[in-house]
Amino acid sequence: MDNNYNQHPVQQASSTPILVFGILALALETIFGIIFGAIAISKAKKWVAAGNPLDGKAKAGKILGIIGLICGIITTIYLIIVIAGGVAFSSALSSLK
Repeated sequence: MDNNYNQHPVQQASSTPILVFGILALALETIFGIIFGAIAISKAKKWVAAGNPLDGKAKAGKILGIIGLICGIITTIYLIIVIAGGVAFSSALSSLK
């Protein structure tokens, strides 16, 4: 008779957080997209380094993280340009008065 009461179950790592961070990176395209995209890519690298295959949710999360990271960078740069242009335009208008 085996006594298996003292054995702890082996916890398997999940690829779900990679997918979640990838989706968040794409949904929140500003500075949060950059942050969550970097987290998704980092978790995907750790997933592969642990010997797991990059397929399914892990692959989708990494791709979404990359797209979210790129969109976040572009959106952040665009917002900076728009805000700077607005400040310059308002100061030009105030100098005309």
